[in-house]
Amino acid sequence: MSPQPPKLLEQVRIALRARHYPAHAEQATVAWITRFILFHNKQHPNTMTASEVMAFLNSLADTAERGQARLAIHFLYRQVLNRPLDLPSDAPAVVAPPVQRAAADPLAALLDQVREALRVKHYALQHRTNLPGLDQTLHLLSQSATSS
Repeated sequence: MSPQPPKLLEQVRIALRARHYPAHAEQATVAWITRFILFHNKQHPNTMTASEVMAFLNSLADTAERGQARLAIHFLYRQVLNRPLDLPSDAPAVVAPPVQRAAADPLAALLDQVREALRVKHYALQHRTNLPGLDQTLHLLSQSATSS
């Protein structure tokens, strides 16, 4: 009798460790995949469609959470299930920081904008994608930083 293959979350952990992800990234990725599976009443991700993935992502209120969850789910489908996941927009959106922070501290708001733009730029370089308007956004942010 042959041994059972590892369960899905253990396969995710093995794939993350094989790629030398840090422990905190492993914990976060497994947590997001667990939330995704529980959201769909423990349905196996192999049986889910892109619309079900989008339903989960759209249920998340925070944009940062949505981005983290999206990356974890992409990892699951691409690296563990070896299956493409065609979501409507693969790239994260450039998100402006909350308005209330901008009014309270303009420098902190500018730093948030720069941090977000660099995060998106890093994503684009990592996935070899072209994000229209990103370079213009970075240019405008650099002009704002020099005028502050």
